[in-house]
Amino acid sequence: MLANPGTNGLLPMIVRFLNTRDTSIEKLQNFINESTTEQLVPSFAFLGFWLTSNITSNSDPSTLTSIQSAFHLIDLIISKVPPVILLSGISDLNWGMNQPSWTLSEFFQPVFERIRKIRGFVKPFSLESHILRYPQIYITGDKAQMLKFPGLLLEVEADPAYQIACIQHFKRLILNHAPLDSFKPLTEYRNARLTLTYAIMDLISELNSNRKATHSELLFTFATIFLYVQGFALSNDIDGQILCEFLQSRPFISPFCMLAIVNHIQFNHYLFNLLIPSQLTKGDIDNEQDAIAAIESQYRIVDMSTDDSLSSLISYIPSVLARYFLSNLPPANDKDLGKNKNETIAFMLLTCKVTLNQIKYIVENARDNEYGPKYVAIMSSQLMTLFIFGFHHTFSECCKNKMFTPNLMTMIECVLANILPIRSETIAKKFLDLTGKDIDLQEMTIRAIFFFVRIIAPLSVHKTVIPSVLQVIGSVNNQNQQQNDSGIEKVALVLLIKLLHVHYPRLSDEVAQKIEESSNILVLLAYIEATTNLTDVNLCTEATKINEFREKLISILPFNNDKKAPIYIIESINQSISSSRFDKLSLGCLRAYKNFSQSSNMNASELFDVYFLSFTSFVARYEFAYSLTQHCRRYLASNDDILEKDYQLQITTRHLAVLLSQQLLPRLLYYKHEYLANILIDALIPALLADKMPLHWFKMFLTRNWHLLTSEMSAKLKTNFLGSIPNAQEYLVPDGPEMAKQIGTKLHEIEETVQQDPEVIVREYQSQFDHMKAFSVCAILLSNKTCDAIVDELINQIVDVMHSWPERELCCNCLMRVIAELPHDICTSFFTAAVHKSVSPIILKAMRIFMTYVTLEVFRDICYNLKQIISGDPSRLSVCLQIMMSNFMRLKGDSAAATSMLCGFLENVSLSTPKDLQEEVIDAVGLTYITLKLHKSRPVLINASSRFPPEMKSIIASSLEITSPAKKNETAPYMNPKVQNFSSLWV
Repeated sequence: MLANPGTNGLLPMIVRFLNTRDTSIEKLQNFINESTTEQLVPSFAFLGFWLTSNITSNSDPSTLTSIQSAFHLIDLIISKVPPVILLSGISDLNWGMNQPSWTLSEFFQPVFERIRKIRGFVKPFSLESHILRYPQIYITGDKAQMLKFPGLLLEVEADPAYQIACIQHFKRLILNHAPLDSFKPLTEYRNARLTLTYAIMDLISELNSNRKATHSELLFTFATIFLYVQGFALSNDIDGQILCEFLQSRPFISPFCMLAIVNHIQFNHYLFNLLIPSQLTKGDIDNEQDAIAAIESQYRIVDMSTDDSLSSLISYIPSVLARYFLSNLPPANDKDLGKNKNETIAFMLLTCKVTLNQIKYIVENARDNEYGPKYVAIMSSQLMTLFIFGFHHTFSECCKNKMFTPNLMTMIECVLANILPIRSETIAKKFLDLTGKDIDLQEMTIRAIFFFVRIIAPLSVHKTVIPSVLQVIGSVNNQNQQQNDSGIEKVALVLLIKLLHVHYPRLSDEVAQKIEESSNILVLLAYIEATTNLTDVNLCTEATKINEFREKLISILPFNNDKKAPIYIIESINQSISSSRFDKLSLGCLRAYKNFSQSSNMNASELFDVYFLSFTSFVARYEFAYSLTQHCRRYLASNDDILEKDYQLQITTRHLAVLLSQQLLPRLLYYKHEYLANILIDALIPALLADKMPLHWFKMFLTRNWHLLTSEMSAKLKTNFLGSIPNAQEYLVPDGPEMAKQIGTKLHEIEETVQQDPEVIVREYQSQFDHMKAFSVCAILLSNKTCDAIVDELINQIVDVMHSWPERELCCNCLMRVIAELPHDICTSFFTAAVHKSVSPIILKAMRIFMTYVTLEVFRDICYNLKQIISGDPSRLSVCLQIMMSNFMRLKGDSAAATSMLCGFLENVSLSTPKDLQEEVIDAVGLTYITLKLHKSRPVLINASSRFPPEMKSIIASSLEITSPAKKNETAPYMNPKVQNFSSLWV
């Protein structure tokens, strides 16, 4: 940031003045008034260092005079350079200065106050603003943003609000059954092991004393917690010593907690040794009754629940614990067990050690009996893993011979849903990696992934599933004739399109390269469609990488597209791009395009050709769109396998027709074919209701195309579809005057509830909060209200203080996460309306959360329109400063939007604006300017400050550097609390 202090003419002059006084104070003042920020910051740092060294010593009268002059010079520099610039500049100097004398604290109080204020704007860690945003879509190897600022990281880790936020976030991830990868961004920080351990202890404590939870809820939730304990312990992400001491020190402990310990803490793990009751370590107990007595002296097992539905199961637990802690006890006798559920449960529990016979016994019973989530929750993690691995070698034959009964498939699905978030990498390497497998096994694996897509889609599919699927489909460097003749690439293509329809694409540099090398046109088109207008990301840098990836794919395709359309539309074939790199399926699509161009009659018999033609501008013609719609309706009624194979896990033409209809419907709306869209919706609804993830696609479709729906379509989708989706009765809030308030209240209740019904594991969303949020977004958009009506209703319920709303602040915070997912027009109008209201502290905090979750497109649009939104009102300016600055780092990589935001602040300041508000604006501008490296925008920002008082305008002009920092590849420090003069600010 700074020039070499050795070239600073002001600094030597100050040194000479303080030591020899051969320069007059007037001359020094004039020099300061004419100096640049590069010269003033080192001079300010030196004066602070000099005062700290001299103010406490026994000073003669001449030194006292110099001290007084130094105070005067510091005051003069402070009036010319914003404190945030001074602080960043001193950090860059890295002089390693000591703490300032306490006698200087009062003198620097105004500076401290300004720093604290801007710090309060940009660091609302209690809002969880930097840990609860969107998951990354384009995954890179970059460290988390906080890890790039070592000084700030020290402050963050010592901030109690941040630690509380992390604990709450970890608890939420566990209850949402998030994969272990979701925890990694936060486990890289110091003290993360302790924070995660406390989060687990909090969950156990709340659940242990919960009297409202049923036995099934306790059984399932404790099992979930200890599955994560096992995963974290294996990666050394928790402090096992503290956790075990916590468990042993409980005045009482739930029997279901002890059962979860038995099932998920294995004998060979260090946690097992820490949990053994002390009396059993002596080796003098060899019978069950004495072992039970020793265990009960260490763990007082008490069931606090008022439920008694699993009392018979609880009666087994002492014997289970005895065999768990004492390996020399004989196993339970299983020879006389029958084939009913209760006896199977007893067998699963009392054997403790998993054997092949046990797995065979369970599979035999599961074929004829329904073992749902509650029964699977009793299984140990080892048993679940071996249960899944047991099908590895026989899976293909079982599918071909239809050996999987519906009951057995239900149990497999429940087991996968429980174990995959914890063991996804282990199981993925065994099952999902298709490298080296024969064609039949590859095909069966892909069919199985499609069947279990609801469970697999939320995982890190970019690591295993996507590369394997792309390999099967074929790329330029991998042309396998046997593979292409088998038709397996069609099955893989359906799976890939399905994954992109129900979840945002997960990309990495490696995956992006594989996609770019793909020889299949439909793969490229599917990813272009999935990344169109994709702004549900945290930072502009990530959005830029996604757009660059999309543009690269467009350049590979041999087509000319409509540049002005908001979606990708093929206008014609680009003859300058060779089609020789594309595979057989792609060449068939090109032939279908040429045939229709010549005959204007669509006779495509291949459904993939129809899917391809839906991307073309032919859809603008009513006759062609009608023909496409009729194809969809006909195929939606078919249940034939796409490869005409009589396998158990079928991927039918109906499955592909659903994907085609989902692709076609937005384009029918775009071209105003409303009649065709209506009849396609009628045909699509039954197929969607039979789908495993209808709400995932529907929410994405609705938020992007809400403005194109007619009132008739909205009513039909709400009545016939949304209300018929599974779990709608539990999560769907009816339309009414207090709809928003009810949504916020129910979401808050979900966040506060620890116990979970076992059935949540097999629902479309394993996160109850996300499930409720998805239903709420759709319900608001299908309420048949205009944008203005929706905004007015939301604003009125939030700002209404005349009616009671228990836990208003927390409910508003939850509601904001729903509003932030509404379409662009609603979000921008909502922000404007909220700012124009009288904003209370509760609403201010809620709006910060809103700006954390809105799409990047909305965030940018607000930045570009900030001048008009504020309209010169000082109160709005103050509110916008606090809201926008808490998330300004999202603009990293988009200097135009960041500059527009700062200009919006500067241009709304006038001579009548309070001075403290002017200073806040200057500090915000300086901080953003330095952090986001907006040096090329300096002339624009100086011009935008034309309405400032002259002295303030000169401060802005002198504070904004002309050249960028020397370290081109690093973001300038945000605020670096090194041990120096200003480190007391960070206490």
